[in-house]
Amino acid sequence: MVECLGEAHERRDGRFWFFEPEVLFLTLFVVLAYFVRAGELPLRGEEPTRAQMAFEMVSGNDFLVPRAQGQPFRIRPPLQMWAIAASAMALGDWSEWTIRLHAVVASLATTLLVYGYARTFLGRLGSLAAGAAFASFADWFQMGRQAETEAIFTLLLGGALLLWHWGVVRGWPDWVFFSVGYGLMAAAMLAKGMQAPVYFVGATWLHLLLTRDWKRMFSIGHGVGLAVGAGVVACWVVPYARELGWGEVAMVWTGDPAYHVNGRVSNWKSSEVFRHLFTLPFELFAGTLPWSPLVLLVFLRGFRSAWPTGWRHVVFMWTCIGVALPSIWIPPGGLPRYFAPLFPCVAVLAGASVDWLQRANPTGAWMVLRALASVLMAGMGAVMALSPWLAAFPKWSGFAEPLPVAFAYAGVVFLMAAATAFSGRISAPAGPRVGIVCMAVAMAVYFSGFVMDFRVRRSGNPTEAMRAIKAELPAGQELVSLGDQYLAPLFAYHYGLPITTRRPWPLKPEDLPANLEYFCFESHGADSRVLPFKWKQIGVFPLDRYRLPSPVSRVVVGQRQ
Repeated sequence: MVECLGEAHERRDGRFWFFEPEVLFLTLFVVLAYFVRAGELPLRGEEPTRAQMAFEMVSGNDFLVPRAQGQPFRIRPPLQMWAIAASAMALGDWSEWTIRLHAVVASLATTLLVYGYARTFLGRLGSLAAGAAFASFADWFQMGRQAETEAIFTLLLGGALLLWHWGVVRGWPDWVFFSVGYGLMAAAMLAKGMQAPVYFVGATWLHLLLTRDWKRMFSIGHGVGLAVGAGVVACWVVPYARELGWGEVAMVWTGDPAYHVNGRVSNWKSSEVFRHLFTLPFELFAGTLPWSPLVLLVFLRGFRSAWPTGWRHVVFMWTCIGVALPSIWIPPGGLPRYFAPLFPCVAVLAGASVDWLQRANPTGAWMVLRALASVLMAGMGAVMALSPWLAAFPKWSGFAEPLPVAFAYAGVVFLMAAATAFSGRISAPAGPRVGIVCMAVAMAVYFSGFVMDFRVRRSGNPTEAMRAIKAELPAGQELVSLGDQYLAPLFAYHYGLPITTRRPWPLKPEDLPANLEYFCFESHGADSRVLPFKWKQIGVFPLDRYRLPSPVSRVVVGQRQ
């Protein structure tokens, strides 16, 4: 009885969760694990595409139409480009760190949001576990600091789901939590497209049906929320349609998803379908390590009966996951990163399991968890400590850390493993709290330290390549790109000047203006194309993700003779 009253008092104080020391730890953790090294890795994947479109927005003073080389680029709506542009204008530069700033800020905001939502039904220990789990998922160490859409999309869509349910359980007026939910869902649509309404509407409507909450389903507040969501989307769609037409609007909403459907999930061969059905759960499980095993504890007998007050939150988390999972699991090209907006739900379930374990069976369960966590951390420490000797093997030499760095990393992780092993001597809840903190810190050292070092060493240095090219060109020289496709955004980003003129590949000298002197074109593999005039090569800019002796994909800069 005393324990229950103490727990209830702690949860009532959860309304002041933002001032709790766990929030300070989570903030410092995300700052050190994500902000500090966000700019070290060269841009890759779709990052330079987003950066270049934001650059053209600013340079052309047109924030309505995302453009590449001056032409509308119908890859997706512009919210992420707005975020990048805002960071660049605020900080006055276009460095990799600035371009990724919105992603790491989104990671911090989502971490705190997960903690705050968890405090609506969990104590501080379970909420700490939820926030730490989200911030230290294995996959999030990459997605959480990339200038891809996952980080900001997860904040907006995950935030829509959590805040909507937060309002439901806290008894906010219907129009408030529906407006917040649909408003954030609409913002998520402006970041990535139609995935947002499918997940949000599917989860919230199914929840209302399962709980038979017909009053809220057909309430005026629900109508207000729908109007707010439609209004947010219309703020961009209507001006965009006036500028380019409604046909272009349709292309924005269906262009990138069409690529997703036709290019990535169209291989319905039986072997691919069965392979994907079998492997995706393991990929999701691995991507959310080391916390994913905790999520499975909700299926244990006694979980619901021992914890009736939190069961409705658990059901809503599983409802969100259940709505989203088929769209990723069934199509054979569904990628684990498409599941990112549900990471907050997984983190809350992990925190709920920790909370339940602490109250239901603290001694035996924590003994097993401490042992597993200590072994995992010791294994990570051993990998880092032994990595300098990998330099003797060419295939693995990229993982070889300098000896002092390797021992420093390993020493911290071994210390975390020892602290976790001996945390059983500390009375609850301080002991489990030590284990949670140590696990998160060990994951950060491994992924933000050791793995990040490897990725930086393996990557090329596009800055040096561009510096060599610019040294051979007149200052401020404009280039014309040749070819029917958009020029590689990575080259355009590093060149720093708009390359707005694009001409088809010339078949005879008169296909190009006589005064055209400097040009560039993208080339891949053994490119057999021939230019029909004399020219000399100024330089080659590698486009490959990793450093290679001879680039497979590149941009060639030339001068007409």
